[in-house]
Amino acid sequence: MKEAVFTSELMRSLRVQGFWAYKIPDSPITQGVLEVTRFTAAKPCDVVACYDGQTVLIECKQLKKWKAFGLKHIRDSQVKHLTDVIASGGKAYIFLNIRINASPRVDRLIILDWAKWGKRLQLETIKAKDLKALQSFGTLRHNGKKIYDLSFLKNKLGDRWLA
Repeated sequence: MKEAVFTSELMRSLRVQGFWAYKIPDSPITQGVLEVTRFTAAKPCDVVACYDGQTVLIECKQLKKWKAFGLKHIRDSQVKHLTDVIASGGKAYIFLNIRINASPRVDRLIILDWAKWGKRLQLETIKAKDLKALQSFGTLRHNGKKIYDLSFLKNKLGDRWLA
């Protein structure tokens, strides 16, 4: 299963649950593009969203087997932008989808808050056994299509004024 399928499910989930969300398109990388230019634009993240006035950056990642997750999965430009948005008062997350098409089938969403996990990921990877132990978020059905239950995230963003 491609990460694009997960990202589409995530976009549907965000919109159904009241977020404004925009998927930043990937730069096309073809031989023709590489012949014309020396680089492709660095993308800050996969999704920019907003809920109740709070800016949210989301970087989507997908693993197809249980393995360690670390900075090798994240580009330097993404680390910079996730860190910068936290410093400016926004929120930033890694939405890690573990999707294994074997028996037993696995489809889990793990949300890593960059404010908490960013520094740790710069020091070490998260081992597979530790990923398995993290809270994951379930799926719902909306108009016959799968969406992720993001009520946790909505509550977290909505409570920002209570701190």
